[in-house]
Amino acid sequence: MTRLVFLDCETTGLDPDRHHIWEIAWMVRDPDLTGDGDDINHWMIRPDLSTADPIALAISRYFERVGKLGASAIGTTQIMVDVDGTPKPNGNPPLHQLATDLANDLDGAFIVGNVPWFDERFIQKLLRANGQCLTSHYHLVDIEAMAVGQLGHGNLLPPFDSQWINSAYGLEYAEGQQHTALGDTRMVRDLYDAICRRAEAEFEARAEAEYMPSFKILGKDRLAPPAIAHYRGLCAAAGLVDQAREVQKALEEIQDWQNAHPTAVKPPDHQHKPLR
Repeated sequence: MTRLVFLDCETTGLDPDRHHIWEIAWMVRDPDLTGDGDDINHWMIRPDLSTADPIALAISRYFERVGKLGASAIGTTQIMVDVDGTPKPNGNPPLHQLATDLANDLDGAFIVGNVPWFDERFIQKLLRANGQCLTSHYHLVDIEAMAVGQLGHGNLLPPFDSQWINSAYGLEYAEGQQHTALGDTRMVRDLYDAICRRAEAEFEARAEAEYMPSFKILGKDRLAPPAIAHYRGLCAAAGLVDQAREVQKALEEIQDWQNAHPTAVKPPDHQHKPLR
């Protein structure tokens, strides 16, 4: 099954050759694992600031937010941070543990983020510097591009307004969540789920309009099994397992009925319009 990792990084600048990650959060969604909800990870690092971009530090409120971690965070020691932003008890493992945990979670997974190529470059650097390698899937899932494509506003030009996109999907967040690794990771996860819900609803509505009238109205002697089979395939491709199973059962009943009534009106050649 597909494993997704929603993630976000806060960095000391835009250039991975000169700048560093100082905060990272990721959420793992793995259908093969048991448990409720997504597995959440949140870490902060006190990086080398000698090459930092002051603007980047100001945007992410570095000194305001890292100051609470205290002297124990100085140097390259990192802090495992709880979901409320406070350090976990005894949560000061060496940096290579973060790299190991992150590398394991990303192995074979699809990275889902807002402009994820930016985060990927910094993650590559962090993992390599700590004896690990990034082995995630090479297809990155850009949540912003997905949203703009689904909303279908041809006059939208980059850079896109993330707050406007969130509001278009009915997502609202408390002030101060933006430009925090955990807050942005939650936004990415929530927006991904909202996009999928809308896509599923639109798919079902269109399928209902284009395919199900023949299924419900014309009668079994007039149905075209190729069209129903195509609908079943679309359901399966869209991840609608229950719907696909239901249509498969109906298709089998239709074919059994038609085999038992060879003199009934044969289904016409059906040129269906595929869903897109």
